[in-house]
Amino acid sequence: MSSAGHVADMMVRMKANRELRKRSNPFKKEEDKIYEGKHIQLKFRKVSPQQKRFFQLKINRENEKRIIFERIGTIAFVVLFIIGFIWLVGFMTTPT
Repeated sequence: MSSAGHVADMMVRMKANRELRKRSNPFKKEEDKIYEGKHIQLKFRKVSPQQKRFFQLKINRENEKRIIFERIGTIAFVVLFIIGFIWLVGFMTTPT
């Protein structure tokens, strides 16, 4: 028995793999830099320290409200999950 067929097959696969490596990969291309060199200048009005403090407090209150609602939602989900699990275990263990 000859192994010439196996060697030829191996050489064909190596050549095909070499060609695949030479091809350009669209996923590895660098994206066009659209905003390169373009800087957006932001202009703000001058505000008094009292107005600045007011806005900071307003943002802090909004963040605190958001955090409280997220925690309430998480706690409600966990409680409902535990109740559902207890109900399922109780339903499965009752004799029929």
